[in-house]
Parts: sequence; C-alpha cells; structure tokens
Amino acid sequence: MYTKHKWISQSHYNFDYVTYLPKDYDETKKYPLVFFLHGAGEIGTDNASQLTNIKNMFSKKNWRNLL
Repeated sequence: MYTKHKWISQSHYNFDYVTYLPKDYDETKKYPLVFFLHGAGEIGTDNASQLTNIKNMFSKKNWRNLL
C-alpha cells in the first residue's frame, strides 16, 4: 500500500514522498529501508508519476520475499 506524504522544513521547503508498507506489515518486525531514485522518465509534481515503473515491483511475490 502506497501512502503519499509531505515534509515541510522550517524554511517552508516542501518535499513530497511516498511510503510503501506490505499488506501484511507487522510493526513489531524489522524491515529493510529501500530508497528508489526515479529516472528521467518518471518526472512529475503529482507525487504519483514517479511510481510509474516501480509501483508493481513491490507487489510481486518474489520481491516481497526479498524484503
């Protein structure tokens, strides 16, 4: 499940980001932190177009088993 967030600095700089938690997420377990740096084909300001190529990757069973 992807959730959109916005971080605002003290100097009012906005930074949009998205988090993904697996469907069976358990807050008592430890999980790796994975950063995805989008490429030029995923440029946008809607905080969604950046997910074009990655949005299905974490939903695939083989990727979930690696995380």
